[in-house]
Amino acid sequence: MKKACICLTAALLLFSCSREKAPRVEGMVYIPAGQFVMGSEDVDTGGLAREFGLRRGRFYEDERPVRRVSLKGFYIDEFEVTTARYKAVVDAAF
Repeated sequence: MKKACICLTAALLLFSCSREKAPRVEGMVYIPAGQFVMGSEDVDTGGLAREFGLRRGRFYEDERPVRRVSLKGFYIDEFEVTTARYKAVVDAAF
């Protein structure tokens, strides 16, 4: 839950940054350049690993330390894409 709150906060901060002049792309949303705080000091890597059926917590070591990250503006799909839909597009392309 805490991780989801951090991600949502980061997205809101990015949306609140001043908008760059970006062309509209159908089905996509432009996320303007900006900074956000990423990571957590209070990560139970062993607990997270066990929660997802893993034996070690090494997979979550990159949660520390808390740090400020700068991103360039980018586009992201407006809606989630399922694996099945993605596979259909890949299959159609090849």
